[in-house]
Amino acid sequence: MADSRDEANTRIKVILRVRPPDKRETDWFKKGQQRNIFRDTINTSHPDTRIIIDRTNKSYDFDCVFREESTQRMLFKTAALPTLENVFAGYCGAVLAYGQTGTGKTHTMQGYAPQLGQEQKGIIPRCADYIFSRIEKSDPIFKFTVSLNFVQIYLDKLQDLFDTER
Repeated sequence: MADSRDEANTRIKVILRVRPPDKRETDWFKKGQQRNIFRDTINTSHPDTRIIIDRTNKSYDFDCVFREESTQRMLFKTAALPTLENVFAGYCGAVLAYGQTGTGKTHTMQGYAPQLGQEQKGIIPRCADYIFSRIEKSDPIFKFTVSLNFVQIYLDKLQDLFDTER
């Protein structure tokens, strides 16, 4: 039997998230000490899927580009929610963050401190909220088992971040 799910919602997607600048970087931009390396969206064709490095004019295409003004909620709905829906349909799913130190992986996946509000929650707490909300609302005849892996690859070594003995 053919799978009726839309191919666009089941294939691997590569999404770029440009994190918002922190206070120090904002100050640098204001003083002219640094400038954004990406061309402004006004001067970019396909701003939702393409970035252009301003100095080199080299362009990179993605399935989706979230620029610095994007919210955590927008990112969750586009990057993680389709995967969660597939998981509830019985398929395996994974959401990964990849990038150099300081590029926003922690901001994207975990978010900032809880005292900054619900809007700053990252993908992981939003996924947890969604999963347990769906389970709570489901028919009691269903039994759910939730398992989670939290790993990182650092210096070419896979590390289990739940391992208390490392």
